[in-house]
This record gives sequence, structure tokens and C-alpha cells, in this order.
Amino acid sequence: MPRKIYTPEQIIRKLRVLTSLISEKIGPAYSPFLKIRYETVNNKKVCVVDTDRSSELAYFEGAHGKEFHVRMDNTTRILDAEDTVSYIHMNWE
Repeated sequence: MPRKIYTPEQIIRKLRVLTSLISEKIGPAYSPFLKIRYETVNNKKVCVVDTDRSSELAYFEGAHGKEFHVRMDNTTRILDAEDTVSYIHMNWE
């Protein structure tokens, strides 16, 4: 399959969509903690989202309401209520 090449305008549109999704699903207050950039890896453009740690909890607006997600190495996990409380005690209190 041939590689798709995006124009700068298409990349800007995709960046706007990503920014809007983050704002809708997590909240606009958390945008200062994000740095979105594009890099070339193996001759392919990839979108990289770097995040800084917030002093406040951030919840994701999922299919079943607000969800608490954490990064574990290179994966993202949804924590249940008990694990969320434990995580908060260990990291914020």
C-alpha cells in the first residue's frame, strides 16, 4: 500500500481535531500540560503527545461516564474505583 503524504494544511487540521478531542474528553484546563508535535520516524510522520504531570486529577469522558486512566509503561489502563482510590492515595496525598 502506498504511503499517504499529508500537506501542511492537512496536518494542521488533524492537529485541530486532536486538540478538540482532548479538550472535549479530558477538559480544556489540561491543555497547558500537553505538547503535541510531529516527528519523522523511519521516513514516516508520527504525532507525539508529551504530557506533564498535573497537580489535579484528570478524568476521561468515556462511553460510561468519567473514567480514570493511568499510563503503565507503554500501555494505558482504566482503573476501577478501588484501584483509583489507591492510586490517588499513593500519588497525591
